[in-house]
Amino acid sequence: MSDAFDKDVSGERLFVAGIEKSENIVKYVLSNGQIFYTREQYFQIGLESGLQLSDEVLDALFQAMRTYLAECKAVSLLNYAENSRFMLTTKLVRKGFSPAEYEPALDYLEAEDFLSDRRFAESWVRSRLKRKAESRLVILGKLTTRGVSSELAEAVVADYFQEVDETALCVAAFEKQLRKCKDVEKVFRRLQRAGFSYSLIRAAEKSCKLKSQSNDC
Repeated sequence: MSDAFDKDVSGERLFVAGIEKSENIVKYVLSNGQIFYTREQYFQIGLESGLQLSDEVLDALFQAMRTYLAECKAVSLLNYAENSRFMLTTKLVRKGFSPAEYEPALDYLEAEDFLSDRRFAESWVRSRLKRKAESRLVILGKLTTRGVSSELAEAVVADYFQEVDETALCVAAFEKQLRKCKDVEKVFRRLQRAGFSYSLIRAAEKSCKLKSQSNDC
């Protein structure tokens, strides 16, 4: 797919040389040989073969093609990993797409459930906490910086901590840090930076001492 076009050839207006449809993808062939692919919903101007194209219609066709390109790029990113809408927006802007080009594409992907902030949030929370023990508040903050709404972030985190006890998570983190560093005060500071409250860390310390007394910690 081309990302540029010439509006005239030797002073002659461009016209539609051919149109092919496959499901809801349309291929437009112009008289200068350029080919444009887009979805029907991105370009709703009725065109027929042989129709001469005005500058306004060419601009609309070009934008529709760019929207389809934005969709394809977004799908490629989603195939690699779940993304929030905000994250995809940021990446598409870096690729040079304008809001008029990427917004319809992201709307389509959300409508088709290819893009889901909830699915991203659930996947991210599970993956993050497998790699690093962090508190509920820290996880909430990191989700919102990734464009997940506060309401959705709170719901996803609440669901996760219904299955995973935050106290047990803090105990596991305390034990792990204590194996790395025998200085309890340093362990406290590290866990506080991870967002755990003083009371949770103190409870984790007591739990570890009890296990130590039974030679399990």
